[in-house]
Amino acid sequence: MRKISGIISIIAIFVWSISSSAGPHWQVFFGTIPAMIVIGVSFGFLLTTSSNKQWRSLWQLLCGKKRVSAGHSEVSNEQAQALCNFLQSGSRVALATGFLGCMIGFISMMMVLDDPSSIGPKMATSILSALYGAILADLVFKPGYLIAAKRFGLTRQTITQNDNMHWLYIVGCLGIITCQMAFVLLIIKP
Repeated sequence: MRKISGIISIIAIFVWSISSSAGPHWQVFFGTIPAMIVIGVSFGFLLTTSSNKQWRSLWQLLCGKKRVSAGHSEVSNEQAQALCNFLQSGSRVALATGFLGCMIGFISMMMVLDDPSSIGPKMATSILSALYGAILADLVFKPGYLIAAKRFGLTRQTITQNDNMHWLYIVGCLGIITCQMAFVLLIIKP
């Protein structure tokens, strides 16, 4: 019950912060181009690099073909490990594609510096890609990995490298966004 109320409070605070910061223009937080970059490239990369065993394990668990109860599991240790590796890779790939989308937005913004009215949408692509990459990694793949590892009784693998990647991702995206803001200020202020 505590976890459910925690998830509900996270979602409520997230929705409240979007609605209070954007007001009636809450749609600005949803962009198709950044979503296609992050979600499409992430899942496309996972499709090409993951083994059939990982996809089969994920599909069987999602479709309910393999049952998992408190003390008994029809999933082999090898399948559970394959699923955890898949989810951990998904977290890394989502961060990388968010950074990729951030760079794409930055480059497209640099191409339209002579037209100040088109800078905003290009900057939004950059910032939303970073946001979507972080959301996909931290709210989908990483919790999925932790839940699966706990459910199957696997020892939690060291995720220090993934946490270090999070810090590099955050610093890199903040650096790009800072550069974007500096360029916009230079263009707006003659």
